[in-house]
Amino acid sequence: MFFYRGRSLVDPDFVRTGPGHRPQEGGGRTPSPGLICPQDALEAVLLRRARALAPTGVAFSTRLLTFTEDDRGVRALLEDRATGTQHWVRADWLVGCDGANSTVRTGAGITMSGPTGLGHYLSIRFQAPLGEVVADRASASYFLTGPGRGGFLAVDNDRHWIYQYPLDPRQAGAAATLAGDHHRLTDLIRDAAGLPDLPVTIQDTMTWRCDARLADSYRKSRILLAGDAAHIIPPTGGHGMNTGIGDADNLAWKLAAVDAGTAGHALLDTYQDERRPLARQVIDLSLANSRTPGGYRIDDELLLTAAYRSTAVLT
Repeated sequence: MFFYRGRSLVDPDFVRTGPGHRPQEGGGRTPSPGLICPQDALEAVLLRRARALAPTGVAFSTRLLTFTEDDRGVRALLEDRATGTQHWVRADWLVGCDGANSTVRTGAGITMSGPTGLGHYLSIRFQAPLGEVVADRASASYFLTGPGRGGFLAVDNDRHWIYQYPLDPRQAGAAATLAGDHHRLTDLIRDAAGLPDLPVTIQDTMTWRCDARLADSYRKSRILLAGDAAHIIPPTGGHGMNTGIGDADNLAWKLAAVDAGTAGHALLDTYQDERRPLARQVIDLSLANSRTPGGYRIDDELLLTAAYRSTAVLT
């Protein structure tokens, strides 16, 4: 994957940088290079597989209200947000994959460390025929030089895009007004792209704050954290979802082994030992990218973490 820097998407003097790390000869963990996969496409694939494995085990519009823990497991109170109906469920383990404002993390009393408010942005998801425009400079992220310019994230490097527009956090009212003004949003996108006549269809918007935070622990007894609940990673480099998927890959087989009785609970301690230092490295890499005026880098092997070096499995 590549990272683009220029005054606009049509800047003739653009700079494009590639991955800053290449495996040594014979050291690659995977034959597949990194690629852009839209989240909505990935989620559809994962949902089909999850429902195939557990036809009644996937619930949407459901909120975790609270939970309790004892020696036998976890009891969680869930609410159907459409009907308001509440019910308790019992499980051996509770894994909080519930995002940066994790209810599970808060309920478990797990704290986070790291800076907040590194930037404030309005994400504008839109459609525009930009595929031919970027054909000779296709990248994962397009960072625009100059103050207040923000940048573009490629969803498919063709018609689907996200424009990240920097906001002043002291002007929340102005940001709310801007988010609802599609004509103004279209003008911002055209100006940033350098294409005054670009056909633009605004789809939706979201305001967000850039943080760089890491949970002080990934596990508290039968409660575990994964994804953004465990680490909030600046988007400079696109590492966040990859790191979360790596968490799930690492934790799932360990929980399955403990549940099957082929491993002891000590195996779950290796989840934090293996994943938390990696998240620390990814956060540092993303912060370095945000501060580097020239080149961005992404470490595919760091994100893939295809090798495990744990001796905790009982044989």
